[in-house]
Amino acid sequence: MSPSPTMKCLAREFYSFEVENPTYSWVERAPSFSNIADGPSRAQPEEAMRLLDVSACSSFDHPPELMSRLLST
Repeated sequence: MSPSPTMKCLAREFYSFEVENPTYSWVERAPSFSNIADGPSRAQPEEAMRLLDVSACSSFDHPPELMSRLLST
């Protein structure tokens, strides 16, 4: 279990969606040095784009309900 309050909140929200709509979710933290999504999550997608041979990058819009639930806790 992570000692991070943010990670606990995120895992709790994923679990609440899981209870409402059963899926096979997995939530785990990956340290920055081994997480290809770290750069894009910080608005720095260049390394991931180079590694994946991708030439275009666009933002991902999160569902308003998810954002509302995450920001309200």
